[in-house]
Amino acid sequence: MERLRPIGQPAVYTSLDPSPDDKYLLVSSIHRPYSYIVPCGRFPKKVEIWTTDGKFVREICDLPLAEDIPIAFNSVRKGKRSISWRADKPSSLYWVETQDGGDAKVEVSPRDIVYTESAEPADGEEPEILHKLDLRYGGISWCDDSFALVYESWYKTRRTRTWVISPGNKDVKPRILFDRSSEDAYSDPGSPMLRRTPAGTYVIAKFKKQESGTYILLNGRGATPEGNIPFLDLFDINTGSKERIWQSDKEKYYESVVALMSQYNDGELDIELLKILTSKESKTENTQYFIQAWPDKKAVQITNFPHPYPQLASLQKEMIRYQRKDGVQLTATLYLPPGYDPSKDGPLPCLVWSYPGEFKSKDAAGQVRGSPNEFSGIGPTSPLLWLARGFAVLSGPTIPSLVRVMKKQMIGM
Repeated sequence: MERLRPIGQPAVYTSLDPSPDDKYLLVSSIHRPYSYIVPCGRFPKKVEIWTTDGKFVREICDLPLAEDIPIAFNSVRKGKRSISWRADKPSSLYWVETQDGGDAKVEVSPRDIVYTESAEPADGEEPEILHKLDLRYGGISWCDDSFALVYESWYKTRRTRTWVISPGNKDVKPRILFDRSSEDAYSDPGSPMLRRTPAGTYVIAKFKKQESGTYILLNGRGATPEGNIPFLDLFDINTGSKERIWQSDKEKYYESVVALMSQYNDGELDIELLKILTSKESKTENTQYFIQAWPDKKAVQITNFPHPYPQLASLQKEMIRYQRKDGVQLTATLYLPPGYDPSKDGPLPCLVWSYPGEFKSKDAAGQVRGSPNEFSGIGPTSPLLWLARGFAVLSGPTIPSLVRVMKKQMIGM
């Protein structure tokens, strides 16, 4: 029987992350001097590597108090940030360092550099530059030494880009896979499906077909003018061609892909043996889960959860569309109490539940987000609780602030 025992010295620890091979710990802590003008995330921060039995290996960084980060979108802290273990390696680190001093107003190329390094590098071994970015770093999806996806974005322009890199081959030139506006929900290609490794980490799942090529699965929300219609695309990362192999029912139900269930051995998985976990719901039916396997694609229900709040099972839900005076097309979801009949019950008090959003264009502000077929989940702080008191609820009415339009109006004043 194992016993708990303390490791390390007393400190204000903020995270402790084991390496995929369970040989090391990535330990973060904050220390004095503290500050009264910035949150604790900007306090002096120390990041170290220990062995799993608590022996100090080396210091990764000791960042000073960050009270001087410029007040501008995409401004960041100086020094190493986003330090983490690579999901595709036993014990390799990666991190990002800004080249603009953390100030988004500074024009510089590159703006961010991504580095990687083993947990215990040899004497004199320098960190390896993995990728250089002209926008602000936004994360990495790992696969293996031949393939990974790096994300970058810039809030002011809403530009977002996805790069394909080969972490283990410097001769392969990085290339842009997607370059789009983060505001444009209709053009979102989806996110790569991940598989769980024997070490417990998650990496991009690669697939093979009869012909040659490297394929991944893109799981997307499928935003359309009629509402979200989730999909699963088989995507060739070399040619950019894609094949839609699954899509949600768009008439009555809202379905989505939850996880990849295929048994995955070394190498690429045959797409003909694909198995996925999906969820299915409607306006009145709560979420149930299904296993769907190829090649017959037959969906087998594996849950039968009862309705969580039968008193509101017959609530009325409708996605409505309307136009603002400036011509912007907007949407909202209207909920009415169970059994409400306007001809008999008359007008209802209405609770409007919303939060404004900032957009660069009218078209983006008017795009439909969400689905009229989603089940109405009601939590302890949900505004839908007011339906039980006889209220109508207008949920999520878009209240967009158009940045460019507002600036033009201010200039003309």
